[in-house]
Amino acid sequence: MPVSPLVQIEGLPMTVTMEDIRKLAREAFPQGDKSIREICFRRTPEFTFTGSCIVHMTSPETAKSLIDYSHRRLLGGNLMKVNYVSMKSGEPGEALNKFRSPELMSVADPVSAASRSVVIVGFPQKTTVDIVMGYLRTKNFFPIESVPDSVVPLRTKSMAVVSKFLVKFESESEAWRCVRTFHNADYTWKKYGENLKLQVSVVY
Repeated sequence: MPVSPLVQIEGLPMTVTMEDIRKLAREAFPQGDKSIREICFRRTPEFTFTGSCIVHMTSPETAKSLIDYSHRRLLGGNLMKVNYVSMKSGEPGEALNKFRSPELMSVADPVSAASRSVVIVGFPQKTTVDIVMGYLRTKNFFPIESVPDSVVPLRTKSMAVVSKFLVKFESESEAWRCVRTFHNADYTWKKYGENLKLQVSVVY
């Protein structure tokens, strides 16, 4: 018997989006995407996507339908491994908390900023939040104003020479506009007269 409404999908391609997961649910059973309560993409402490996500379904039965259809199926050339997330006790939402990236949450906004945020990699290591916000404003980009942590410095590897920032926007379309504007753009490091290449991606 199915015991949990939480499903873990492993082996996902690095380019996967929430829409890919919703499409998988629609293929699994009629209007399967309507049975998804939340999709949580798992990340390392350095905020790198692990190729795994947790899907909170409306019931253990809909979770079983998603597992039966998706396990050992190919997505983007990757073989997926799909199974239940065991729940010892409590609510699924509580169990899901241990998989959520805290950087995507805010005390001022109860809704996760996933899908409407971007990660920007490539600024010099000592870059501050104010410098990032100022740079974005020069191109008419304004992080969400209703939360104090709309731009978050992210942890990097100890020997990293560039920094990494999470930037939260009001909408997914604004996040994608940011990617189109800044991905592979040159950032001039005036102190050394160098051009650094920025890498920008939407966070799910």
